[in-house]
Amino acid sequence: MSPSMRTPIAVALIACAVALGSGRPVLAQDLVDQPRGTGYFVGDKVTQRVLLESAGQSVSPVSLPAPGRVSAWFERRAANIQTDTSSRRWLVIEYQILNAPPKLMTVKLPAWSLPIKGPGQPGGGKSPTAQAPPAALTIPAVSINIAPLSPPGSPTQVGTADLRPDRLPPHIATAPIWRSIEASVGAFCFTLIAWLGWVIWRNRRALATQPFARALREMGTLSDGEPRAWQVLHRAFDRTAGRVIQHSTLPTLFERAPQLIPARAEIEQFFAQSSLLFFTAPASPGRSSAAGVSPRTLCAELRQIEKRYER
Repeated sequence: MSPSMRTPIAVALIACAVALGSGRPVLAQDLVDQPRGTGYFVGDKVTQRVLLESAGQSVSPVSLPAPGRVSAWFERRAANIQTDTSSRRWLVIEYQILNAPPKLMTVKLPAWSLPIKGPGQPGGGKSPTAQAPPAALTIPAVSINIAPLSPPGSPTQVGTADLRPDRLPPHIATAPIWRSIEASVGAFCFTLIAWLGWVIWRNRRALATQPFARALREMGTLSDGEPRAWQVLHRAFDRTAGRVIQHSTLPTLFERAPQLIPARAEIEQFFAQSSLLFFTAPASPGRSSAAGVSPRTLCAELRQIEKRYER
């Protein structure tokens, strides 16, 4: 025998010895549909399909592969048997990528074996019901490229500085928006100016037509003990009633200005104290303050009542 023929024969004899020594025959896998080798990121799913045939005969797995982690990069998620249009049975195994590499890496989906049910082995001194040790289909490893979610480094370093969006954003006409804003701001300013003008006009009109508003302004620099402060408030009562008001004619004041009735007690006290101030003794701050009457305070209170009834 030539040396060139001895090597294949020796390899075959060694393979047979290994198979017999292990007690589990390894059947040549007819077809394994491996996943593509590129284009994966963390979280992607990878599908591996194993044809359930051996030596042209349909076989069945002893059990389906259990879910779980198979390496640092892959986790087996599910396994099921499917039948294609040619009535061939496939074991479909789904894996998921667990990690994100810092740069493009090639990793291996590890090899594994699938135990299958073996046929009976009659003869050889064994009973007809004896079963041969289970065989196994060997699924080889496959290399897969996994890319990082984003390239490391600055946009200039990774060559993405010139990236452009898939489509340009729609053009928004800003001229009508600015015109609307200008009109709104103009209307707001006009309203504010009109309101300020009305307030100024109202205050000026009140000083000219409202007795207590005018009296409160005239009391600006007067103290409560000065006779003039009392006289200013007396003239305000006279203008309100349309006649001279004294303590005895207060009912006429409340008849013509019923809005002053809530302050009737203070008004009567003012007239009583005014009589003491002007007709009983010389005017003195001590006597006016002792009576507890403040012309300025009373005038301010009457002005608030007057303001609620302005027209």
